[in-house]
Amino acid sequence: MAFRRPLKIVDSDFQEMTDSDITLLRNRAIVNHGRDQGIRLTAVGGTVNYQVNFKYIGSGNKYFIGGRQQPTLELLEGSTYIFDWSTSSAHPLRFSTTSNGTHGGGSEYTTGVTVDTTNKKTTFVVPSGAPTLFYYCQYHSAMGGQANTQSAGDLNSMNDTRKVGGAISEVDSASAGSVSTLTINYDRIMSNTDNTDYKNDSNKISYPVYYESDGNSAHLKIRAMTDSDFKDTFIRPVISTLVNGGTGVGNQGVYFITQDSTSSNLISSTPIFVDTVFDVDTYAGGVAGNLGLPEDSDQPSIHAKYYLAQSPIDSNISLGSTLPQMLLIDSASLLTSNPIIRIADSGTTDDLLLTSMKDTEMNDSHGYKVRYQIAGPGHGSVPGTQVGTSILDKALTAGQKIFSNTVTGYFQALPYGAYGDSTGLFNVPAVVSTYQLKIRKE
Repeated sequence: MAFRRPLKIVDSDFQEMTDSDITLLRNRAIVNHGRDQGIRLTAVGGTVNYQVNFKYIGSGNKYFIGGRQQPTLELLEGSTYIFDWSTSSAHPLRFSTTSNGTHGGGSEYTTGVTVDTTNKKTTFVVPSGAPTLFYYCQYHSAMGGQANTQSAGDLNSMNDTRKVGGAISEVDSASAGSVSTLTINYDRIMSNTDNTDYKNDSNKISYPVYYESDGNSAHLKIRAMTDSDFKDTFIRPVISTLVNGGTGVGNQGVYFITQDSTSSNLISSTPIFVDTVFDVDTYAGGVAGNLGLPEDSDQPSIHAKYYLAQSPIDSNISLGSTLPQMLLIDSASLLTSNPIIRIADSGTTDDLLLTSMKDTEMNDSHGYKVRYQIAGPGHGSVPGTQVGTSILDKALTAGQKIFSNTVTGYFQALPYGAYGDSTGLFNVPAVVSTYQLKIRKE
């Protein structure tokens, strides 16, 4: 990695940035990651809220959704998307199967779509088999963009396994059906890559400048960093921090698994996995034989729910006015005989950090792409760091016992976790499978 120290101005003199300056800029990249990272995970079946604004950019008004101009949206079948255009009330958002909607000769798409003209919101519950769509302004042309629809999760599926009681017999215990196993597949995490406005500068002038020397202080030259220089100095060290840590301050924006349904960090209130076991307690008679059979033999009890969450931004490392100011070559001055070195403003610095972060996470060819994957049964050995709680699939696995109702003569085989002593049975479920959400760079 080619680590470079950008130059800054101190007392009207050029000086190299300190370690503290570099750390502050890396922290800024972490904040940008948490604010708008390039790899996004979504819980299928959940609700996603989008803030819709508009800006005039010279060629007309354009929609900005989630802070991005006319982004291509990825909408999941079975999920709910709420588009709040209350700050853009003159530009009601609609959908169509035709680009630019009614302005492009198409018609409005309404399946699963509810428009609240009072609160200025468009709610879309994506139906099964929904086509590729385009969002557009009801009144004005060329404001919108594309909305792709996808049918299922793609991060890897997980199985919930539980035992089911056998069929009831009115003849004798030997005729009662045996305990069986029921497996429910959960495929509820979708991985998307974000759009990026990143452009690699072929002229090599948009990056910070640094001193280049052959070792002689009299031979110092000012050079602009290359794309790779900038990423080596600021972005790739941040990626290493993100994928090798946990879910704390240094991991803002990282997705993780939690059982805390009240957490403000949840991506969706819809669980990505529900672990169920046979509800032994429903059969309150136990070994005494006074059960009120017949009953539904599949009576599940929820053992645990698992949710997808995202590490929040920690305002303590947001830099505000303390952002170190890098020096850049003013591109307009290249047309003159005296190129000018100027101070990069905070917006230029943030844009460079943010777009470079997103490009590295999505496209880096030096081993710094960010990837999530589910590890566990059927998925092989997955490298990377576990983020959040392990997802456990538990079931009553040891055996079955025939129960009867001596009044009506019903017999049924019910699952139990393990045989105990002569006083009764233990019904603690055992772990069948363990899944983990892993994050890694590749």
